[in-house]
Amino acid sequence: MYANIETITGDCDGRHYHEAVCTMNESEKNDPCGDLDFFDRVLSYTVNTVAEYGTLTIARIDGLPRFVWSEDTEEGYKQVTAEFYKY
Repeated sequence: MYANIETITGDCDGRHYHEAVCTMNESEKNDPCGDLDFFDRVLSYTVNTVAEYGTLTIARIDGLPRFVWSEDTEEGYKQVTAEFYKY
């Protein structure tokens, strides 16, 4: 299993885009419940816990979660989307 993490930010300089792939580590791969640990780890990357306000949306696509975090920033906005896929 892996997660595609897409970050979009916007400010006075325009729109910025970044994409990354996160894979399960060895501990998560070898644990029968490792997929839950992987979801938790990716969620911790997705959500900004120091933001004053933000919105987290969780949906299921083909049985796997999709996390979308949106927040307003001092200069604009930020949106992070994490989608999970099976190999």
